[in-house]
Amino acid sequence: MAPSDLRDQLEHLHALILREREAAKNLDMRALGTVIQEKDELIQALGAFQECDEELTELAEKVRDENRRNAYLFWSGLNLVRESMEFFEKQVPPPGYGAHGSLSQVRQGGKLLSGRI
Repeated sequence: MAPSDLRDQLEHLHALILREREAAKNLDMRALGTVIQEKDELIQALGAFQECDEELTELAEKVRDENRRNAYLFWSGLNLVRESMEFFEKQVPPPGYGAHGSLSQVRQGGKLLSGRI
């Protein structure tokens, strides 16, 4: 792999990582899926790479740092979803009885999570 090819690929990967972050922040799942697929293919192509000069090493470190920022963003988002789900699961009222004396079961997650609201 020629250094200029590697530089182009690293710069393209950097641009993809930035697009990935913007798509995630905007909750654009279609764009996010497209970027992730393209990013995976590019990372696979970069897998055969062994050595590079100092300038390319700096670019590779920049790409790594931006990718870690995205990973933290996704991790934080996942934790927010988990905490929200735990909160709503705790909001389920205890079972009650209907007008005819039968036990009334309440769906887990209530109307908000079932889509009935």
